[in-house]
Amino acid sequence: MMKRLRIRGQLKMRMSGLKILAATSNMHKYDEISSILNGIPYELVSLRTFEGISDVEEGDGSYYENAVLKACGYSKQTGLPAIADDTGLEIDFLGGAPGIRSARFFDEGMPYEIRNRRLLEMMKDAPEGKRGARFVCCAVIADGDRVIASFTGELKGSIAFEPDGGGGFGYDPVFLLEDGRTLASVAEGEKNSVSHRAEAMKKVAEYLKHNRI
Repeated sequence: MMKRLRIRGQLKMRMSGLKILAATSNMHKYDEISSILNGIPYELVSLRTFEGISDVEEGDGSYYENAVLKACGYSKQTGLPAIADDTGLEIDFLGGAPGIRSARFFDEGMPYEIRNRRLLEMMKDAPEGKRGARFVCCAVIADGDRVIASFTGELKGSIAFEPDGGGGFGYDPVFLLEDGRTLASVAEGEKNSVSHRAEAMKKVAEYLKHNRI
């Protein structure tokens, strides 16, 4: 019995020393991912731990392709297996825009408060009932050039007429949940249980709990 306990203890120590990179420079996103992945048998590492990291450019192909670019690109630069996601807001009235270009739809240096106001201006002629939208997230685990697994998440809702809420980030203040609240007005813990990223990252967490990379 004592031998088995020692072996288990050694395994636990070895697993706790494993590291995996959260491949995002967005600290709001990093904090969100860190909260959702709490409990995985890996130490989650931020890109800010490393110096001289080059940005990985996104393309216009698909969420999956962008997530692969980031996961593989940052994994190769840091030498760690990596988790990356690509997320987009798809609005029916705008033909699915901003979609894969959500982070680049407006000037990337523009504060999100202004971006959201500009988005609502584009939606000014959309009546209630024609403002359907969804957030989409694709998360990828990679080690170097090897894609290990990918998972998706989705959150359906609509676009508000005015921003509301002081939480979240990005387009959260203008995204209405089905209960009429914006994603920025729900508590962080609730958001991390219902959001598109939460759905994808919960699948990542479940995979990591049962598979070694």
